[in-house]
Order: sequence, then structure tokens, then C-alpha cells
Amino acid sequence: MLRRMDLKTFRLRLGVTQEELAGILKVDQSTICRVENGENIPGGQLYHRILAWAMRESKRRRLPAGVRLDPFSVPHDAADPFGLLMQGREGYRVALATDMGFVTRLVRERAKGVQGLILEFNHDLDMLLSGPYPWPLKQRIRGKLGHLSNEDAAGLLAEVAGDDLEWVVCAHISQENNEERIVLERAAAALNGCGFAPYAASQDRPTPRFGPGGIREERP
Repeated sequence: MLRRMDLKTFRLRLGVTQEELAGILKVDQSTICRVENGENIPGGQLYHRILAWAMRESKRRRLPAGVRLDPFSVPHDAADPFGLLMQGREGYRVALATDMGFVTRLVRERAKGVQGLILEFNHDLDMLLSGPYPWPLKQRIRGKLGHLSNEDAAGLLAEVAGDDLEWVVCAHISQENNEERIVLERAAAALNGCGFAPYAASQDRPTPRFGPGGIREERP
């Protein structure tokens, strides 16, 4: 029997929203929601359609050998937002956590003990409040379902930084409400004693390829 978490976990691994899956299976989105929440056990035609879709996608979207993707929920005002914990065959782990309004216990758990971390440093709160955005948008960004501030991101980084951590990419940096200099200062302070410098991703340049030991390859 299909367990409720099987469908949600598999769907998130493929980056498929509830709305998109509902369209594929020709059901209402509320049906998918009820199945994933355990309120409805799929049977008959729906059960077989789900299995057929899962088998088809498993064949079409093969991951690199030995790579495991574990999605986890993050708080954001979008349809089924999630972060990713990626693990290679040798146990090397990388966490991706962006587009979230605040740091949850689940996010903390997934970010601990990783070797690489891609973490949202979206805005400087003072710059956001004094910036040109309309007030409703400012409220959305700083809200519980908005984006992570430098302060909150640095707090998480300081909490999870340890001997295992080899590199950090500060991501989703606002061009209007943040500065790379500020981001790197806050991240470096949080990484005090880790022995490496954080990297700030930019919309204007490609991010280097990271791996064991830090930057593995600069992109042209």
C-alpha cells in the first residue's frame, strides 16, 4: 500500500508541485493534498495512476550513481517550498536552504554536520526598511513566510558551523536590500575559527564548482 510520505517525498525530489501532479493525474489539487496528509488512501484507478507516474519518472530522471536527495520543508509563501540535503556515496553531504522566512528546527537539523552549505542571506534589515520597496512588500519579505535576513542566517551558520564544514555559499542576496560586503562580514564572523572564507553568490557572475576541500573549479 502506498504510504502518505512516499508520494510527497518522491514528488519533492522531482521538484513537482501539488498542482502540477494533480494535472498529470487528472485530479484536484485538494486530492493530492489529502493523500499526502494521510486523510485519503488512494485506491483503484488513482492508485494505479500514481504508481505508473512514479515508475515512469524513476526511469526518466535517474540521479547520478550514489547520490541521494532528501527534501525538507521550509517556511515560504509558495507552493510546497523545500530545501535539499544531498549526500554522495562516500557520505559527503551538502545542504541547500533558501527562500525561507525563518529558521525552523527541521532546517537546523538538516544543516548540522554537513560539509557544504548553501544558505540564504537575503537582506539587511536596515536596508530593507529604509529602501524603496512599498511597505506591504517589506512586510512580506521580513515575515515568517518571506526571506531570511543576514542576522538570522548568520545565527544559523554560527550554530551549525563545526569541524566538518568545508565551505559555505551565501545565496539569494538581494540587489536592492543587501550588499555583498555586509553578507561576507556577517558570515565570516559566524564562521569564526572554521579556517575558510565564505563565498557570496551573485546574479552577475557564475558560482565556482564546490566539493571536498572547498572550491574545486572556477567557472569562466
